[in-house]
Amino acid sequence: MPELQQTLGKLKARQKKLRQKYELIDPLPKNQEVLSQITGLEQQKLNLNTQLQAQREVANSLQQQLNLSSDEAFAAATLSQDPTRVALLSQLQQLESELAIASATFTDNSPQVQDLQDKRKNIETLLNQTTQEIISKHGLSVSPYSNALEFQDTTRLRLIQQLLETTNQIKSLQAQLEVIEPSKVQLEQQVKRYPNLINEYSDLERKIKLTQQILNQLLLQRETLKVEAAQELPWELISPPQIPLDADGSPIGSPPSRNKKLMAGAMAGVLLGSAIAFLWEKRQNVFYTAEDISQLLAIPLLGNIPKDDREALSDNISLPNVSQKEPETTETVLDNNFFLSNNQSDFLEAFDDLYLQLYLQEKVSKLRSLLLCSVESQDGCSTIALNLAINAAGKGQKVLLVDANFFNPQLHNLLNISNNRGLIDILGGDVSPQAVIETAPDIENLSVLPIGGGSEPSVKHIWSPKFNGLMEELGKTYDLVIYDTSPFFLSSDIKFIAKQADGIILVATIKKTSQSLLTKAVKEIKSLNLPLLGAVSNNLV
Repeated sequence: MPELQQTLGKLKARQKKLRQKYELIDPLPKNQEVLSQITGLEQQKLNLNTQLQAQREVANSLQQQLNLSSDEAFAAATLSQDPTRVALLSQLQQLESELAIASATFTDNSPQVQDLQDKRKNIETLLNQTTQEIISKHGLSVSPYSNALEFQDTTRLRLIQQLLETTNQIKSLQAQLEVIEPSKVQLEQQVKRYPNLINEYSDLERKIKLTQQILNQLLLQRETLKVEAAQELPWELISPPQIPLDADGSPIGSPPSRNKKLMAGAMAGVLLGSAIAFLWEKRQNVFYTAEDISQLLAIPLLGNIPKDDREALSDNISLPNVSQKEPETTETVLDNNFFLSNNQSDFLEAFDDLYLQLYLQEKVSKLRSLLLCSVESQDGCSTIALNLAINAAGKGQKVLLVDANFFNPQLHNLLNISNNRGLIDILGGDVSPQAVIETAPDIENLSVLPIGGGSEPSVKHIWSPKFNGLMEELGKTYDLVIYDTSPFFLSSDIKFIAKQADGIILVATIKKTSQSLLTKAVKEIKSLNLPLLGAVSNNLV
């Protein structure tokens, strides 16, 4: 427990340091907030571009009607607002009218026409001077031949004003777009760092939760042991041991007793019978206790699974040389609430101990793929694989359970899920893994890849880079991938799968599994340098 407490403290310190470094409590909500801000800016940018396009079309239409550019329209509006110039334009228009009337009556050389022409020339000179002064004063740039210098009536002035307002609106929209784009780029750069941060934070959160659960469980067990120890009565010495002595101080021997002789003979008979029975059992080709497995095979015993004390749950395990008739219908585990029961039992606690054993060996954090297999059929391998997967999922692990038993698949029956498509179809190249992986009903964090409804895959599909790539892809997607496989000697495919896995667990049934077969399997696994973690015994018979 001190090591677990120290590990928990280090994990919490890393989590605190991560929060302080990035100034956040949880990166996931912050990531969602930044993504929402980016989405809002993109929508705002889209709206501004739409408005900008509409305003540009209005401005183009007004410029065509007025035959003025935006700068010329501004100059026309400025010139039209000067009272001196407006008065000169009015006088010029009046002289133009008088000159037209006089020209109709008199000749061009007549004094009347000459006088009007001189007045017009003077006014034009004054008008040009006034116009240049206004242009210089306001810094306007106008061509001498521009329509902006002409007289602007009320209609044109209204259109000019509308053009100026539209131009200002265009400039405002452009300014807003210039502000949005840098903000959007900054947020996009910020959000790029969140995926790795979220993964790191989630991994820390999961490890803290798991370590805390294990520590709480150990503390509870320690308190339970303390209570049990306190309930035991202490030994009390009634009287010191005494040896009867004679007058000379020598010990007095007890006289022979017929009853004692009979009792000694009976005891010797019992011991002799037990020894004979023990030797006879050792000659049998099965394991009688879980300790036999670790002692005879010299491998770690990771767990001992008792018989399910809630419901009878097994992979139709049968005793050797005893035929069993397949039931007409398959009863699913979910129908009987095998895995969803809230009542803790020895059966479920055994899987807690199995997972704890792996965790204490510091292999869970490195273990991404795990293969479970037996040496004989109907040894309960599928049941143990499924319960271990559910236990790991309950600890917060994202788990995938893969049915790789090509000869007698059971997981789809146990979970009552479809087996129309699955691993066989992926290897055949028909579908992607995402299309056939199913979520286990009512079991959080657990997904299942069934075997599929096609024919048995050929060896070239198993012994292929595609299957190796599939295992790598699944290992990156899930925290833990558990493969339920066929019996070890039934196919050489299992050795290929085991070579790619991070660990192998052998399943053996007490009073059923063959010692010689399991011994042979262990030797072959070690000779092939496969990652054998240990064995799990079960008492499902």
